[in-house]
Amino acid sequence: MYERAKELRDQVHRDGVRQGLEQGLEQGRIRERALLVRRFATRKFGAETAERLTRILEDRADADRLDEVVDAIIDCDSGAELFARVRA
Repeated sequence: MYERAKELRDQVHRDGVRQGLEQGLEQGRIRERALLVRRFATRKFGAETAERLTRILEDRADADRLDEVVDAIIDCDSGAELFARVRA
């Protein structure tokens, strides 16, 4: 019985570590994507627009949202149009 409890404890620990690593990797990927989004926005609309966009996305960025923003950067002709679309 003790051995089974120890095995379960060890498995929970391994699973927790694995889950933590996976979450960390996903957060790293999102940060890298966010940096690319900022770069794209800077190249197309300038640093001020990119900084403002970064503030908007700071706490709400996930992979799907960042993909939508990249599409908006490509499709929009002005920073104002970009912000209207990003906030929608």
